[in-house]
Amino acid sequence: MKKIVKISGQIGGYIVSLGIPFTHLFGYLGLLISLPAQFQQRYFKKYISILRPILLFIIYVSVLSVFQSNKIMAFKSVLNFIANCLLPMALGLSLETDARKFLKIYIISLTFLILLGFGSALGVLPSQIFGDKIWSEGMLWCFHHHNALASVLVIAIPIAAGIGGIFNISAITLFAGLILTGSRGYFLTIPLVIIGVIVAQFHRKKYWKKSVIIFLVIILIIFFAISFSSRAKERIGSIFNGGWQKDFSAESRFGFWQIGLWAFEENPVFGIGPGQLATREDFIDKLAQSGLKIDAKSGKIKHLHNFYLTVLAETGIIGLLLFLWIIYAIAKKLWQSDRLGKIFIWGYFAFLIGNFFDSQFRGPTGAIELF
Repeated sequence: MKKIVKISGQIGGYIVSLGIPFTHLFGYLGLLISLPAQFQQRYFKKYISILRPILLFIIYVSVLSVFQSNKIMAFKSVLNFIANCLLPMALGLSLETDARKFLKIYIISLTFLILLGFGSALGVLPSQIFGDKIWSEGMLWCFHHHNALASVLVIAIPIAAGIGGIFNISAITLFAGLILTGSRGYFLTIPLVIIGVIVAQFHRKKYWKKSVIIFLVIILIIFFAISFSSRAKERIGSIFNGGWQKDFSAESRFGFWQIGLWAFEENPVFGIGPGQLATREDFIDKLAQSGLKIDAKSGKIKHLHNFYLTVLAETGIIGLLLFLWIIYAIAKKLWQSDRLGKIFIWGYFAFLIGNFFDSQFRGPTGAIELF
């Protein structure tokens, strides 16, 4: 039985670490295969401080869903949190004993994916593979939405630097990929990512020399990557000097945030209900009357381009406080962990800041890999 448990955990770990950079479906496949290892896992007690708020949050949104008029959308939202937060957390625990090995495999796989994107950008490889974007609109997608890809990269870069050695080359490669995603929200997190990379060198000999070299290389990469893609340059430039006013995608965020405020005013304590933003076409009509616009291609509001505001709007103050508890519990555990955990925390903070401008916590890309 012990052999079955060990083998299932190993197979699941290899599937996840190799495959999840390409699609989150490998995460669920690895989760399924490693079930015996999860049920036998003794580390749940060690991480109960994180699991407790996750479970409480899911129970809370489940109870709210019972009272919603559109229960299908409500419980879809609940399943989303279960699939992207709770289940990946359980999978992560089952892999803890070999975490460093699987992290190395994951970084190698992610680096390969970004190199694939570079090949597509240079015209050596097709811009689409299996119908999914690799390089499109002057930005790096690599089978994911470009913002979601950026959220993964800000997490992975400090980890690669923390592992060190040849993985420093991976960190630099991933950094170039981050710039080429053209993600404005995650571009603002670059200082935290750089701090994470430099902190990773502080634990080694001659760290000042390494830190200066890596910092200079990163600066060169930023300028090179921005100049390589006119679209990335245009998007990042829109952050400054009021350029966002000429970019509909950036300007529409103010419309989404206004909808969030209306939803919060409607029910500050419990919110309008999990998944119910997608049912509120009246908010879109009200927004049009106020002169604001949103980029809602489907005619529905999926999220508010601010994860925390989305949680506040749909689950109220109680829901937001519960999720902030999850965020705090993870940060505390990372800070109390080993050297790699303390390095990882900088990518974690960058991910949190990026979610002020998007909703990668809702996953699957980003959230699954984080947990």
